[in-house]
This record gives sequence, structure tokens and C-alpha cells, in this order.
Amino acid sequence: MINIVKKPIRIQSATDPSRNGVYFYAAYSRKGTINTVQLAGQMSETSSAFTKGEVVGVTLDIPIGIKRALLDGQAVTIDGLGTFKPALSTREVKANKDDLRASAVSIRSLNFTPDPKLLAQLNAEVQFQWIDPTAAATEDDGSTDTPDPTDDNGSTDSMDSGDNPSDPSNPSNPSNPSEGDPNQPSEDGVVDGDSVSF
Repeated sequence: MINIVKKPIRIQSATDPSRNGVYFYAAYSRKGTINTVQLAGQMSETSSAFTKGEVVGVTLDIPIGIKRALLDGQAVTIDGLGTFKPALSTREVKANKDDLRASAVSIRSLNFTPDPKLLAQLNAEVQFQWIDPTAAATEDDGSTDTPDPTDDNGSTDSMDSGDNPSDPSNPSNPSNPSEGDPNQPSEDGVVDGDSVSF
């Protein structure tokens, strides 16, 4: 059961004043976080082939393998889970492309695109329940994304360097909600807390 809350968002549009007003959207409210040992315990209970310690050992090795592959310039796909790839940040922008140096580039974050089969399974089995926003504030919710009102599925995404934003498999595509940052500007407006202006 996933807890969700109803959150308000204020829309101010210079191009379409008829859209101005306060709207509500559903936001995810996290109950908590399970760690590697807890996850391994759950996995070992459903599989007699591996002990909890063996599952923990393999799980702890996965980030090492992912790091090596990413540093080698490869994206990493884990079947049934999804694909990881780096999102880059450039400290300075140069008018002359020859003045742009690799030393000014860093890995800002990792983009994750879930396996479509995993998304389908989640949507087939998920159950939501509305909770009081005041109760959610006392929980370890950590994730209540402010949606982009120009996007029907309610996500706001920052541009991933080197990706094609029109590619539906691209996690930086505004139609893909896998990585939303409520403090990043959208293509058509600027999201600031719980208000949006155009």
C-alpha cells in the first residue's frame, strides 16, 4: 500500500490566464526506507537457494560493478530493474567550443530509467491510499514532487546532457516521470516551491 497526499499548486500563466488558479495533484508520501540488510532478509525469505549473508554480499558488490562500467563510458542495464547512466554538469559555458575543457565537467547525478516490465508489474499490483497531509509531514516522506502543469503526467525534469529530449525512453524527457526535480525549470515555465509562473 502506497501512501499519497493531495498537494496544492498555484498556476500563473501569462499566455493563458484562464488556467490561473490553485490546483491539486497526488504526491507520493514515503513511509520509510529499508536498508541493504533488510532487503537481503526479505529476499532470502523468498529464496531458499541463498542465505541472507550471501544476498548481502552480492548486493554490496553491485554498486562496485556499476561504478566500473559507468567510468568506462557504458550505461548499465539490470534486467527487471532498469538502466543507469550519468547526468553531466558543466561548471562554465564557453562561447568557443575549443575553450571548453573536460576538467570543467563533472557527474551531477545518475539517471535511472526503470525497466518497462517493472513499471507494468507495479501498476498492475499497486494500491494507493490517501492520507492526511499533516500526518504525512510527521513521516519520513522525503519525496513530494511538484508537477509541471504543462505535463499531463505531472512531472518536471531537468535536461540530461547529451540526450535527445524527444526520446520517450530518455529519463530527461518531460513525459517520463522517472526523474523529477521540483526545483528545476520546466521547458514552458518555472517551478518555485508550490507555485508555477510562465
